[in-house]
Amino acid sequence: MGVDAKDLAGKGLWNLAVRFVESDSSLVVSIDGTVHRLEAEQHTLGHIRHVEFESKGPGGTLQVEQPFNRPQLLGVVVEAKDRYGVVLDTLGLNGARYRSALAWDEATWVAELARREPDLVVVAFGSNESSDSPAPKYENHQDHVKQLMARVRKAAPQADCLVFGPIDRGGRYEEIVSRLNEAQAAAAAEVGCAFWSGQVAMGGPGSMYAWGRQVPQLGSRDALHLTMRGYKVLGEMLGRDLLRGYDAGVVRVD
Repeated sequence: MGVDAKDLAGKGLWNLAVRFVESDSSLVVSIDGTVHRLEAEQHTLGHIRHVEFESKGPGGTLQVEQPFNRPQLLGVVVEAKDRYGVVLDTLGLNGARYRSALAWDEATWVAELARREPDLVVVAFGSNESSDSPAPKYENHQDHVKQLMARVRKAAPQADCLVFGPIDRGGRYEEIVSRLNEAQAAAAAEVGCAFWSGQVAMGGPGSMYAWGRQVPQLGSRDALHLTMRGYKVLGEMLGRDLLRGYDAGVVRVD
């Protein structure tokens, strides 16, 4: 994989996540031609292992060669070494629900989130639950939100947290989405997290159709998703409200 010079002007830090499952597993990694050989370690066998490399920049290229005995490459995080700013990490799966996140191995998930030392954690589920059959039990849904946020607290007790309620959905799902937003709002209040409703931001129940009639179009024809432009508009709304909330909470000394 490579990073362009325009995206990484100076030195870069490359964090490779790998899991060795066999005691004789190994692989060779090169960063801009500098070769590193990684071998399994008994104390990390079967667990996610993070290995850091540095590139001189600008830009950089990572190559993986000679994998032996099934090493599992889990991803790479590339960050500028000498620059600071907002870092946005995303973790999502198509079709995911709160119970999908709760099914992940808790110890591993908590450890990986703790590594990133986040200042703000946003969780956003609910649209897929709206079409579950049988219909979702809102008390259970509220419990799922609290369980996941408890894991967030365990991983990042210093972080702020935000529960993002699902956007509107057309057809017979409008009321279900509204109820799911209510359940999530109640759970967020119980665990001390902020809550932001995508459905309310769009204009409430039935707003998906209004967004679909916009020119240019903001809502997709399936009445479930937004268009790229629609997600941009919604994201700008969320960003605006986050900054307003941040400004309101900052104590200024003149």
